[in-house]
Amino acid sequence: MEQYNINKERYEWMKKNIYKRHPKWKKRAWVRYLLYGFNILVIGMAINLAYQHPGFLDIYRQPNEITRAYTLTDYLASGIFYILAFNIFPTAVALSYRALLYNTCRGSVGSHRNNVLILTETSLCDIYHIAGRDVQTMNETQFPYGELKRIVWNEYNQRFELYGATIDTDYLDFEKDKVESKRKSKSNLTTPYHLYWIFDDRDKFMESIEAKTKLKIEMVNYQSE
Repeated sequence: MEQYNINKERYEWMKKNIYKRHPKWKKRAWVRYLLYGFNILVIGMAINLAYQHPGFLDIYRQPNEITRAYTLTDYLASGIFYILAFNIFPTAVALSYRALLYNTCRGSVGSHRNNVLILTETSLCDIYHIAGRDVQTMNETQFPYGELKRIVWNEYNQRFELYGATIDTDYLDFEKDKVESKRKSKSNLTTPYHLYWIFDDRDKFMESIEAKTKLKIEMVNYQSE
């Protein structure tokens, strides 16, 4: 049995960079910039409004104070108020859109935690915890060697793309071997399973998986979803 553990430096690099290599990140850049530009426009309008009408705090003044000249504090307070009042919704939309796009483009990097990759005598097993679930839960995607039909290494996306039938297991408690569900799946026969390489010893893994499956790893280098 061979076990491959996370390389922390590589994992951090992947989290910070791999989403930028997804084609949607570049294709949707105009949407992000449009939302950011709208935010800047709203902030400018809010600042101008504060300059023209800095007296929103007049309701807190005594009647004899309203006629006095506005101070720098009045302008700053009005500016902050108008920016918060008018820009909170556009900012929420922009940040939400970016977060959704980021989660889509990063794939499993970041959403899968505590990954361990194991090569047994019969199967390739990708074991991981899904972020947001109870800490004792784990998931396992298992590729029996006889079911693997194709293995591709994509240099640009830094991942293996695996084609084959899988056995998917959800653990309620991994340490106690308490299984919630176990099922066979053929979904990855046509749509590849993305195994982002966040581990050590890639060359050793490639040699081992080729020997165990009798498949030749295809080497490609292009942008792919």
